[in-house]
Amino acid sequence: MTSRRFLTRASIVLLATFAIATSAQAQATRTWVSGVGDDANPCSRTAPCKTFAGAISKTAAGGEISVLDPGGFGAVTITKSITINGDGKQTRDYVYVGDVARANLLALEKEPAGAVNIGTGIETDVNTLFRTLRDLSGSRQEEIHGPPMPGEQRRSVIENGVAFNELGWYPDTLLDEGLALTLAYFRDKVKSSGTW
Repeated sequence: MTSRRFLTRASIVLLATFAIATSAQAQATRTWVSGVGDDANPCSRTAPCKTFAGAISKTAAGGEISVLDPGGFGAVTITKSITINGDGKQTRDYVYVGDVARANLLALEKEPAGAVNIGTGIETDVNTLFRTLRDLSGSRQEEIHGPPMPGEQRRSVIENGVAFNELGWYPDTLLDEGLALTLAYFRDKVKSSGTW
C-alpha cells in the first residue's frame, strides 16, 4: 500500500513537472523550425518544429523563430493577424531605405548649411500601406481595425525642396517598388540565415 501511494505521488509530481515544462515551452522567446522537425517537439534547437505555425504557437510575443535548414521552406508566411489603429486613414511619408542612404552619402559630400528633411512629399495612409504589403506578400490577411491610438498624429508628410536644392536629392523609389524590395530582402534573409 505504501509503495502504491509513493508511485501515485511520484506520478503526480512527474505530471506536474511535465505541465510546468510544457507551459514554459509555450512561452519561449526563441524557437526553431526544420524541414525534418515535428510540431509535437518543443521547437528547441535540438528538437525543432516542422512548421512556422507550430513554432508560432510556442513562441512568446516579441520572440524570434530561427530556421535550421532554410532552403526547404520557400516563401515565409506569418499567420498572426495585424490590427490597424483606428480607421487607418492616418498618413505618413514612407521613404525607401536606399533613397535615405543615398541622401546621407550626398550630405557627406556636399555638407549642407543646415538640417535637411528627407521624404517623398507624398502622404500614404496606413490602409494603403497594409493593402500594398498584403498584395505584394500574397497574404489573405483581412483588414482588422482596432481602437485609435490616443494622441496619434493624423497626418505627416515631408517637404523635400531643401533636399533637392542643397543636395540635388530626390526620391527615386516609389512606394510599391520600395515595399517589394524590402519584402524580398527579408525573405532572402530568412532563407539564408533563418532569422529576421
